[in-house]
Amino acid sequence: MYGEKRVAWVMAAAIHANHFDGRFSTQNQEWAKSFSIPYELHYGNPRLLPPHYGSNAHPTLIDGFISRLREHLERVPNEAKRIAAELGKIDAPNSPAKTHFMVKVDTDFLNAAASADTGKLLRAIPYKGAYLSNLTGEHGIFVFIKKDEIQRLRNKQQKPSVTGQLKEGAAKLAAEKATPTKTKKTEQEL
Repeated sequence: MYGEKRVAWVMAAAIHANHFDGRFSTQNQEWAKSFSIPYELHYGNPRLLPPHYGSNAHPTLIDGFISRLREHLERVPNEAKRIAAELGKIDAPNSPAKTHFMVKVDTDFLNAAASADTGKLLRAIPYKGAYLSNLTGEHGIFVFIKKDEIQRLRNKQQKPSVTGQLKEGAAKLAAEKATPTKTKKTEQEL
């Protein structure tokens, strides 16, 4: 009925409403601070009260649920970062036909992931045209990316930025103007 973002927001609101309760872990309290929770005046009272969201379950249960929720929400971005880092370490196409770069997807991720999570994973990987497939004779699922795509991105990263070059040039000019130039002393100064 409700999506992940809504559940996360409601749980963050529960921590905001009970910020004084020491039974919430420090990590979960910091996580909850990243959410914008609206506050309202209550019958003209100058103190701000959060609206009533969340749950009246025991704070330790809510804290445990939030910890698991955070693990779930961070699973796709963490796996995408790991795959991108692995792809960055590979120098040449490593598929059997030598036409693609490939990295094995973590089996723990696949065991816990829903089909929507694999779609999110492919969108989170910074390469266009990434797809999932298996290999004959190999266990597991792999992310495949055409060698042209990786080489195109690597070449793009190696090209110097025009804006960066202009900023460097401006910084050099400013530094040259800031340093005083040596002048010859005239006979009158001696």
